[in-house]
Amino acid sequence: MSVRVEKNKTLFVVGPASINLVEGEATVLAAPLQPNQKIMVREGKAAPVYCETESRFEIVLGENASIVEIEGNTIPVGWCKVAEKILGLAEGKNVAVMIVGGTDVGKTSFTIFLINMAIKKSLKVSVVDADIGQSDVGPPTTVGVLEPEKYVYDLFCEKPSKIVFIGSTTPTNVQEKMVEVTSNLCLLNKQKFNLTILNTDGWINGEEAKNYKVNMAKKSGIDLAVVFYSSEEVLGLAEKLKENGLEVFKVESSPMVKKRSREERRKLRWQSYQKYMKDSTVRTIPLEKVKVLGLEEGWKEGLVVGLYDLKMNFVGLGVLKGINPIRKTVKILTPVKVRVGKIEVGKTVVDIDLKTQGEKQG
Repeated sequence: MSVRVEKNKTLFVVGPASINLVEGEATVLAAPLQPNQKIMVREGKAAPVYCETESRFEIVLGENASIVEIEGNTIPVGWCKVAEKILGLAEGKNVAVMIVGGTDVGKTSFTIFLINMAIKKSLKVSVVDADIGQSDVGPPTTVGVLEPEKYVYDLFCEKPSKIVFIGSTTPTNVQEKMVEVTSNLCLLNKQKFNLTILNTDGWINGEEAKNYKVNMAKKSGIDLAVVFYSSEEVLGLAEKLKENGLEVFKVESSPMVKKRSREERRKLRWQSYQKYMKDSTVRTIPLEKVKVLGLEEGWKEGLVVGLYDLKMNFVGLGVLKGINPIRKTVKILTPVKVRVGKIEVGKTVVDIDLKTQGEKQG
């Protein structure tokens, strides 16, 4: 359908949908839309399309999708002010910023907004996505790294430069590993990029959560923290970060951010797994030819595993489909094609029917 929107209005599109700018000037989270450029909005996600001039769009809406026109720009003024301060610092020296807040407050939207503002200023920017349960850069159970060179509309649609297997979708039982992985990635990227953004999970309640975030910030070389204030708990975390030497910026959630149900969050994880596993086959791997780590709790169908090549380099994820104790083999659904030298067993069980493309030995 064709939709015309007046200047200084936001067309708020809830997916699944596609948006095509036919005429006019518009942006999504500070990323300019090009004429006849089609962008997709996933199910469970939304795109705020701000019209800088009167604009016309061709829009296709899927099931349960919707559009609504809103006066003005839905990006809070505070986001713009904080982004300008951060980028001003990044123009003088390489800095790392940590994005902190509860679930569904706008951390990922702010991350995309900050990426696009940095690209507008021709700054080199990288993202470390440490939200292992709702990761957009890599599949769930991983920390993903993105090094964008062009405007970003959805982190999910970008190709990560690196992913590291964690094996869990919750940080509570893998805190030490998470801190080690994120600190290594952030410190490395901080040497190469004007701005490194560490996007974190929504675990903020309680002293354990606060200590985890502070420890991650200190060991990752974080200079600044952007804290989404939504409760006394997160304000307490902000003070703790400040006490540990970080410059802290407090921002508000966008009024359009919607709280997701457990089912909606599960669907988003399902999207990520399906995207990652789309070219997978079921491989039968002899256990005597590989190293196996993390098997303390035993094999279980549906376990997510990390796969490594013969040089012990991480090469991708897999899902355990079965085990033959007599033949001492495991069947693993995976897009990985190279020979496997090590299997790292994670803590997460996938309870969805991922599609297979056939079977392969070895």
